[in-house]
Amino acid sequence: MRGLYWPKFLFIAYLLYYAQLCGADNGMPAYKFRHLTVVDGLSSKWVKSIYRDRQGYLWIGTADGLNRFDGINIRVYKFSVTDSSSINHNFVSAIFEDSRGNLWVGTQVGLNRYIRTKDCFQRVVGINNYVSSFLESSTGMLYIGSPGGLFVLDPHSGHIWQVNTEIGIESIVTSGKRRIWAGTRDGLFLIDNNFSFQKVDLHLPDVRIRTLYVDSMQQLWVGTENSGLLVIANPNETLKKFNIRHFGHNHRHPFSLRQGTIYAITQDSYGNLWVGIENGGVNILRANELKSDFPKFEHLEHNPFDGYTLGNNSVHALYCDNQQTLWVGTYGNGISYGL
Repeated sequence: MRGLYWPKFLFIAYLLYYAQLCGADNGMPAYKFRHLTVVDGLSSKWVKSIYRDRQGYLWIGTADGLNRFDGINIRVYKFSVTDSSSINHNFVSAIFEDSRGNLWVGTQVGLNRYIRTKDCFQRVVGINNYVSSFLESSTGMLYIGSPGGLFVLDPHSGHIWQVNTEIGIESIVTSGKRRIWAGTRDGLFLIDNNFSFQKVDLHLPDVRIRTLYVDSMQQLWVGTENSGLLVIANPNETLKKFNIRHFGHNHRHPFSLRQGTIYAITQDSYGNLWVGIENGGVNILRANELKSDFPKFEHLEHNPFDGYTLGNNSVHALYCDNQQTLWVGTYGNGISYGL
């Protein structure tokens, strides 16, 4: 992390953490956030993706450019008609670093590889679709999810091919036993080694999936557009033995999940699940609530009279880095971050 300014930044984060502990009420922390916005140099209010690479840089994909944050300064990368080494589009939808240290950036019109030595981009030929998600296989292949289907890239040869065109993919993850899952607008699919797609019965009608997440217990979480939150506790069993639980909004229960499209899910080091919802803020399901018959969600939302609350209630990205800093990407006010 040579050249980065994280020590000063992390000291500020530590002070926030201490303030949370001091402000706790009945054992529940009063979460406080700081903000990274267009005032600080962010290129757009709408944050779609967040990723911290192995060098310590935080990469932020927005609706108007790619941003690199070193703890103090923001460097913005944008498309240029006259520069073939620029990123291929300003709408940055997904960011991923593979096991070899290659940084991949997905946009509205395709894929880019960041060339660190030259601080520029190589545009990948063979995919001209919106890139929604990335997954690296056990053999080092890069799986690329897109509304246009599933693409596979061999980083060694640079060869890319499309293995499915009929099922648009919103999110792609892997669980134990190397099972690959695809979340789509048509439901959940299990992908086998031959790239055949098998639909999973989630016991709900018309499930439109926006994000998937596999937690530390290898449970598969499913965030939907219209059906709340689901979890498959045993995704490595046979399909008929799946244990599926549903969490939805109930207006009679103030601690139920907020209503709205779920765009992002992550987990912190304590096993707590963080859920980002359109117009619903961040909903937290604590690890000890999961086994409860009536689990309680904590709701973190914007308060216009408190500058340390969430910057905006439309949450489109969540990322918990190895420093356990939680980064929240919003639709209308950049990033909120805390511990």
